[in-house]
Amino acid sequence: MLYTLRYIWLAPITLPMVLFNFFVGNKLIKVEKGIFYFYSPKATLYSWWFKTFKFAAITQGAVITMLDKEYINSKRLIIHENTHVLQELTLGMSFPIVYVLNSIVVWLMGKDLYYDNWFEKQAFRSEKTGRSLELWE
Repeated sequence: MLYTLRYIWLAPITLPMVLFNFFVGNKLIKVEKGIFYFYSPKATLYSWWFKTFKFAAITQGAVITMLDKEYINSKRLIIHENTHVLQELTLGMSFPIVYVLNSIVVWLMGKDLYYDNWFEKQAFRSEKTGRSLELWE
């Protein structure tokens, strides 16, 4: 019940991102445990963004968009991105704002705005342990 409420809480981000992914030509791989997994074929807005900024995936709401369809088989990447889903389920609509503010603060401190972001550090820790935060257990 609690997770159902969290998904409703996150719907204002998730639903537009599902529609946006279809609009820009991304392909749905699967929907599992309330998370939509997309990949970005060549020549889409996302594929340009991924290659320019050297990201393999992005999570927006309960939507994970990956550069390549085969990335769905990367346990580390899925653990990392599922950690972001849990972070977003916890913080709801405030997550994007808090994430960006954290990046700005660490950058102003002379640190890396991505790798020193608290949310990224938590996701990388989850990768190293081989376990995502236990969202569904």
